[in-house]
Amino acid sequence: MESLLLVTEDLDLSPLDKGDPAGWGPAAVTPERIRAITRLVERYARGDSDFRQLFKSKLDRTHEGWLEIFGERAASIAAKNHDAHYVRLGVIALTLAVLIGDWRDAMRRLPLPYAAAERLGLDPAQVFRAAASDLDEGSRQWVESFVLRPEEAKRPEVMGYESTDGADGLFWKWLPRQRHRGGA
Repeated sequence: MESLLLVTEDLDLSPLDKGDPAGWGPAAVTPERIRAITRLVERYARGDSDFRQLFKSKLDRTHEGWLEIFGERAASIAAKNHDAHYVRLGVIALTLAVLIGDWRDAMRRLPLPYAAAERLGLDPAQVFRAAASDLDEGSRQWVESFVLRPEEAKRPEVMGYESTDGADGLFWKWLPRQRHRGGA
């Protein structure tokens, strides 16, 4: 576990900074940014409780969007690379986004890592609970509230996502103008 004493000066959340709002398109979601956010979320997951408190104290609403985008992208990476580690990171990132933003925005994305875990042949509920096991009580309860939803309510399609399998693997696209059954 990473100790608070080792990181009080070097905790850099700049990969989560939104930057120019015009840059939110696919070009802004570069592999370098995804790798940087992966390292941040992994660092949070490895940290002790003091480090996690420091990490969370540095988050603000400007970081919410990148945590949510990372949660989406992590699910695709997990499915493409057959890597459950990215399912876990996606759940953790979305849980962090809830701490600073509107829980409904993160909740609509939570079906993506759930579906990725299913694609990997894993028990999604078990993967989600394992990801939440080291989180604070409120975050664990939020993840558990999703796990306890009816199966139909955990489908990406219910939240407005369409999946495509392409040369680069699985990708989910949100279609915000459609009406969906269920929802967040």
